Amino acid sequence: MNWSDAVMIGGLCIAGAALAFYVWEHVRIARQIGGQEIRSATARRIGSARQDWRGGAVWFGLLLVLTSNAFQEVQRGAMAQSILLSLAGVAAGAFICGVYSGRLLLRRQYLLEADAEIRLDQSNGKA
Repeated sequence: MNWSDAVMIGGLCIAGAALAFYVWEHVRIARQIGGQEIRSATARRIGSARQDWRGGAVWFGLLLVLTSNAFQEVQRGAMAQSILLSLAGVAAGAFICGVYSGRLLLRRQYLLEADAEIRLDQSNGKA
């Protein structure tokens, strides 16, 4: 087994685990909503950052699989059109991973700004 096969297997494991946790989270939220334990808006707010992490993990796993596949095609000397199509898939996967990373960084920035605003209000005696 060469390294590209190991990367492909690792990517499938990451994507599969993230998908399993994603489904488990939705089943858990659906049970809580069905039992009227929490409101629907609260469930969406609780799961939103976790869903972004899981979505990013799924796409990162798929990006590893696509990258490994593109490398294998280049290595075995596939046709240029096939290689370009694989590279386009890698670029699309990288773009989607970047979108998820950006969403998570934006959430973190909002939390940091809200925390700084609370501390500023407390130091000014407004709280």
